[in-house]
Amino acid sequence: MRVVKGAVDRSLQVIELFAREARGIGMSNVGAERELENGPTHRVLALLCEQGWAEQGKDTSQYRLTLELSELGQRYLRGLGLPGLAQPILDAVAAQCRERVHSVRHCRNSTDKGRAA
Repeated sequence: MRVVKGAVDRSLQVIELFAREARGIGMSNVGAERELENGPTHRVLALLCEQGWAEQGKDTSQYRLTLELSELGQRYLRGLGLPGLAQPILDAVAAQCRERVHSVRHCRNSTDKGRAA
């Protein structure tokens, strides 16, 4: 099980590095930043590319994240919905103020100026 944890840990470290280096980063720089040898670095990058999480530039040796991670985050947030996202914040505000806090959807349309829908 140690090998799996190591591979997952290295992959997440590389993803975090890509998040800082949005324009791309070369394999040797990935290895140097994460203190990895060429073999493990190449395996992580190859796996991330194979799975669609990263891509290598056509005219360069630079690697970068694809939008897959962003899409995953968006799917997660859609699954939570607004109440799931807002409730922890509302709970914190209520605790700090020692008052009840509610969220209300407020919509305006052209026939009903200023009133909540």
